[in-house]
Amino acid sequence: MATYTANYGLHQWVPEDVFVRTDFNTDLSKIDAGLKTAQDTADSAASAAAAAQSTANTANTNAAAAQSTASNAVSAATAAQSAASTAQETADSKIGIVVGNYRGDGEAERIISLGFKPKAVIVEVKTGNRNSHALGGLAIPGTPCGGIEIVTEGFQCSYGEYSESNVSGYGYQYIAFR
Repeated sequence: MATYTANYGLHQWVPEDVFVRTDFNTDLSKIDAGLKTAQDTADSAASAAAAAQSTANTANTNAAAAQSTASNAVSAATAAQSAASTAQETADSKIGIVVGNYRGDGEAERIISLGFKPKAVIVEVKTGNRNSHALGGLAIPGTPCGGIEIVTEGFQCSYGEYSESNVSGYGYQYIAFR
């Protein structure tokens, strides 16, 4: 295998490649590290916003004696909240990964909306067990897998004779790559 993604160095397989578990583990370790960095950035920005909001609340309690101080604290809280929001957006756009989960509803077809068309989606049933039917897998545009198909605003999961990515009551987890 000689091709990797430009931003994160994730493996890019072609039909002739043999899948090796260590390749998946390496990619998932990179994804985990990226998610941790994004979460740490968001947590740090949220802490700063909470501290600024606390300052604003204290100033507002003493508003009769310090109206101008309260006004400045509110401005600081707004700026901190904006900074936190910007940090989260920056982290999300840099990492380009969305994780989530859904519970199957048993419908033949169901759209999981992400707000963008992913380059790849990995779906696994939360139990981690697979049987002879498809319970998820890796889907890319034009190449569905296990009842998962990339669509314009997310991905479609299905339930039928040969795909079980929307079984009623089952929990599913996904990773979607921008």
